[in-house]
Amino acid sequence: MGGFAFRLFQSTFRSDFLGLHIGGLMVREGNAAHLYDTGAIWARELQILPDLNGIRMYVRSPFYALILSPLTILPLWPAFVLEMSLFYIALLACWVWAASRFGPDSLIWSAIYYPAAIGTAFGQDCVVLLVTLILSYSSLEKNRLFRAGLLLGIGLFKFHLIVLFPLVLLMHR
Repeated sequence: MGGFAFRLFQSTFRSDFLGLHIGGLMVREGNAAHLYDTGAIWARELQILPDLNGIRMYVRSPFYALILSPLTILPLWPAFVLEMSLFYIALLACWVWAASRFGPDSLIWSAIYYPAAIGTAFGQDCVVLLVTLILSYSSLEKNRLFRAGLLLGIGLFKFHLIVLFPLVLLMHR
């Protein structure tokens, strides 16, 4: 089991995380104009990991790369450990919030929410979306409609995971 976990961690480091890291790095280095330039990204990735066997594109909005850019001050491996630690701490905080808001049964639903539970294990940023949705939902409960809508709009960076969330918000009204 430990070997599987290590191989998963290692492959995560070289896949989704690397794509996100490269986006932040391109912005921090002043190369935001080349954020989606395959050749520029591939050249930069090879400088970092010369044995890389395929390109890992940055696939988020430019504003998200700007948010990620401070993490790129760290070398690649410490940045990975920090980002994954932040993701897992945020995921646990989401689960605690769900349990306090909806009761202990919500922990079962939280644990099986595929994007957060599995996506985080593969270095994806699904938990950032989950935090955004929780903040939007909490804002709606406090009748802060503009803030709720703004946060929901920010969550559109992974729109395919929130297709049904506006229905939840409408049911709340």
